[in-house]
Amino acid sequence: MTISVDEINSVSHMVEPGNLVDLMLVISGTSSDGSPANQTVVPFLDQVKVLATGQKVTRDDPSDPNSEGRNVSYGNFTLEVTPTQAARLALATELGKIRATLRNDKDKQTVDFETVTADNMLEDIRERARRASMARPRSSTPGAYVEYFVGGKNNNTGAVAPVINVPISAPALPGQANAADAAAAGQSAAPKNIQDLVQMSLNGNAAPAKSNK
Repeated sequence: MTISVDEINSVSHMVEPGNLVDLMLVISGTSSDGSPANQTVVPFLDQVKVLATGQKVTRDDPSDPNSEGRNVSYGNFTLEVTPTQAARLALATELGKIRATLRNDKDKQTVDFETVTADNMLEDIRERARRASMARPRSSTPGAYVEYFVGGKNNNTGAVAPVINVPISAPALPGQANAADAAAAGQSAAPKNIQDLVQMSLNGNAAPAKSNK
């Protein structure tokens, strides 16, 4: 069966006769009010053999000195499919867009995903970010601090806002059994508002401020 392809869908016209491709179906749904909804991508057919690209039915042989070079002007694939697969493919081209991906000839594994939507894709990104955050070691460098800029630059005088450096973690105090207590103390010492920040600076609880020049 022959399907239309473009430069993106043909992997920049690098697919040649004899290659295997995986086909994905991109479906655009509609919401209850008729407006476009999130797109859904589902695996459609995998390990499909390409019989021809355009009218070309043989793969280029780089070692052949008489080879005319790779044909990059085709606009369709002819695929080797069963009658049932052909019927499904015919319907799929009416329901949405077919996207082809080039498969390694030695890769015989099945496609490793079920359905991709905007919602579960964003959820997966959030989950990976959460795991990365949990795996990242907490900073225990002595003298680490958060830098606060108070105010802004005065356009008339050219004065630059003062900077107050508040330590990220506080050292263990008498009565604190472990590092968790010290960390809790460091969190409780963080300023809640600008008044707390200024008061910390006046009391000397903040780290030495940097000089702005």
